[in-house]
Amino acid sequence: MNVIKRIMDLGTSRQTDPVYNKHIRFTNSVALFVCVFIVQNAALAIYYDQPLLMLVYILHFVLIALVPVFNLMGKRVLASAWFSSVAIVFVTFYAIDFSLDSYNFVFLSMIIFLQFFLFSASERKHIVIFTVITALCFVGAVLWQELHMQPLLTVPEGLLAAQRWNSLVGIPFLSTAFGIYAFSTIHNAEQQVAREKEKTEKLLLNILPQGVAERFKNDQSFLAEGYSSVSVLFADIVRFTSFAEKIAPNDLVKFLNAVFSRFDALTEIFGLEKIKTIGDAYMVAGGVPTPSDDHTRRVCQMALKMQEVVQDIKIPGGEPLHIRIGISTGPVTAGVIGVKKFIYDLWGDTVNTASRMESHSEAGSIQITGEVYELIKNEFDCKPRGEIQVKGKGAMTTYFLIGTKDKL
Repeated sequence: MNVIKRIMDLGTSRQTDPVYNKHIRFTNSVALFVCVFIVQNAALAIYYDQPLLMLVYILHFVLIALVPVFNLMGKRVLASAWFSSVAIVFVTFYAIDFSLDSYNFVFLSMIIFLQFFLFSASERKHIVIFTVITALCFVGAVLWQELHMQPLLTVPEGLLAAQRWNSLVGIPFLSTAFGIYAFSTIHNAEQQVAREKEKTEKLLLNILPQGVAERFKNDQSFLAEGYSSVSVLFADIVRFTSFAEKIAPNDLVKFLNAVFSRFDALTEIFGLEKIKTIGDAYMVAGGVPTPSDDHTRRVCQMALKMQEVVQDIKIPGGEPLHIRIGISTGPVTAGVIGVKKFIYDLWGDTVNTASRMESHSEAGSIQITGEVYELIKNEFDCKPRGEIQVKGKGAMTTYFLIGTKDKL
């Protein structure tokens, strides 16, 4: 079996395309089967003392045996074309010489079927050419018999009967084998399509929230919708620019990936939606795309947990990592923008205010608006910061989120 597999694989090492390798293995397999069939017929020619027919079988065997050799040389198309040419010539000869009673002419119809597996879809010209030639040979073999033309070689009745039985056994066997191969090919193609679809859906879910992804798949005209109550969190790494200039790009990316991966895990734990990262900034929202009543509480819980997890992380220089966090709550517009590299994003004053809360916060602190404070003051400990001047907003009363009053 190892020898058979090695023959089937001849030439595949020269190809990197799995589709072409599939055609190579199929061509080698069919050539191997035909060689075995020829040896069987040659044994019958010897038994019935037919030296000329024996020479025909030897020539047929040698020519078919060249098919794996051509594949080994990297001549895949030549190997398929060679097999088709040799098969058409010799099967037509057998159909004429053994008469239609041997059923050898049926193998010509199988050669037509084989063309769709010997050549790839991009080689339609070869498929058409050999299909037409085979069909003409099929008609020619039938006409030869109908016109009562003399056979090319005289064949004894015993050998003719043996050929008939060979056809009666070989035709169903080949039909079944080709049917199984066709079914396997279609099944594998369906599985590949399913796998690619699954990969695409996973990729889409990495870009868009699940609910939005489902809507976007069914209706790409969907753009945006408004939400009356959403909590938005922005986080930023303190002194990021200064230490980013001192380390290698690869180390910087690894560092950010380590930090943001932990934040990603927290969004899953608290059922929030990661919106995007911009440089060293991380944006999260609660209440989108699925509205909820407790999104502010969950966003505050995540903010506290973020400050906790960064305590175990050191910046590349070895110093402790500090982040600033800002939280705001209110109405937003959310939707998908862009045709290429589209993203799910949020817009509105709530988003701008959350960003300002972060940028005006202090290292290691979580700054929240008065609206957030009113919603969570009974569950969380907060420290009044007082009134501060916020760019684009003017004077605002803000608070620092310190912790929870009880275990939430």
